[in-house]
Amino acid sequence: MSDESGTFFYHSPNHQEDDRIRRMVKFDELVTLNVGGQKFVIGKDVLKKVPNTRLSAICETDGNYNIEKKEYYFDRNPDLFNCILDYYRTDELHFPHNYCGPTIYKELVYWQIEEGEISSCCWNRYREFEQEKKIFAQIERAFESKTQPAEVSAVINSQWGIETWRRRLWIFLEEPMSSRAAKIWTTIFFSFVLFSIAILCVETHPIARVPKEFNETNRTRVSKKSVAVNNPKLQLLFTTNPHPVLNFFDKFCAWFFTVELIVRFFVAPNHIKFFMSAMNIIDVLCVLPMWINNILNIFEINLIKEEDMSLLPVFFLLMTLRVLRICRILRLARHYTGVKILLLALKASMAELAMLLIFVFIVVMVFSVVIYYAEFFRPDTFGSIFEGYWWAIITLTTVGYGDMYPKSAVGYIIGALCALTGILATGLPVPIIANNFNLYYSHAQLQNAVVQRKNRKRTKEMIANIDSENDEPFDEETL
Repeated sequence: MSDESGTFFYHSPNHQEDDRIRRMVKFDELVTLNVGGQKFVIGKDVLKKVPNTRLSAICETDGNYNIEKKEYYFDRNPDLFNCILDYYRTDELHFPHNYCGPTIYKELVYWQIEEGEISSCCWNRYREFEQEKKIFAQIERAFESKTQPAEVSAVINSQWGIETWRRRLWIFLEEPMSSRAAKIWTTIFFSFVLFSIAILCVETHPIARVPKEFNETNRTRVSKKSVAVNNPKLQLLFTTNPHPVLNFFDKFCAWFFTVELIVRFFVAPNHIKFFMSAMNIIDVLCVLPMWINNILNIFEINLIKEEDMSLLPVFFLLMTLRVLRICRILRLARHYTGVKILLLALKASMAELAMLLIFVFIVVMVFSVVIYYAEFFRPDTFGSIFEGYWWAIITLTTVGYGDMYPKSAVGYIIGALCALTGILATGLPVPIIANNFNLYYSHAQLQNAVVQRKNRKRTKEMIANIDSENDEPFDEETL
């Protein structure tokens, strides 16, 4: 039944007197919303509670309005729309946790609701997708192949046979996962890297060196110089040479890396970018000492003269460049997942590591000054605050060389506090780095499979492009 105002009354079906609650609803104020096939009925006054949204400005002239069915149709997710309607009713925006952030974001954009309206209890779960998206982007860049089609644009349209083989060889050298032969080559290359590092280490041991050949005059000079120089390492340098076998293998490795570097340079799509790479610069600096030494031998220039040590710094500079061969091992980061993930985890923890360094710096400053004045009346310990710096760093890191230590009761207390502070300080960033490593590693497990498929697909496309330019088919396993 209805009254004169046109308001309808609904009675409880059980006809009990205590249930005679009348619900007054004006049908001209109800709106029917068909969202993804599921219908929702709500009052216009409820929708107007949240202004400047899609539903608050709804009207019959809207393009989504169906005149025949007298309803608005929206091709959206009905489950999430329940959450949207609850926001209009309760002024609180909650979402189920089984939906990812991008899906929720698209719904908010469509219904013209600010993401800042999401309740705090659901905010962290919603924002996780941005962090995951950032992590996936970082991992994708880290695992992305260095051989891009854009980088070979200078040779991609060439019909010359030599350019075809340049592209094949570049893929072979730069893409270890492109074929079985490329994997074998990578294994051989890093075997030479480890072998050259082993030679560098072994030739410093006396058992791997042989005495120099001297005449009587030079022998006397060396004997006098050995007396004047008390450094046994310098004496070993003046009086011995590396064993000829080591020299042979060292030169063989140098030739190997030189040829490899030259080949990579000539097949590189972009020679300027090639020498802008840090690893390629290191490769050049690694092979320079051998060739400089050979040139000096041709002109009979000896950098190690017993009677004149003025050229000794030049000799040590060349030896220092030889040490750079150890940096070749960093090329492993381009091919192995674990190393890449570790570098990404460290990069993600830079803020925490920077805070740790600042904290350690402050603590070292404090303890170095305190220990100096605590041991001020001990003449045999801590001659200056700078020595206190050294002691504080070694104690904070819990290394404890024992070359310098306090000897007074107050100094013992300060030393104990410094060590305890070091345990707390050095332990703080470890869980953070470990958590970041696990986070990146779990995402990399998912991303790595996708990236490998993309790399294989790109490699096959490049090979197919090569085959299309030539009559004979090219076997991928021969890369």
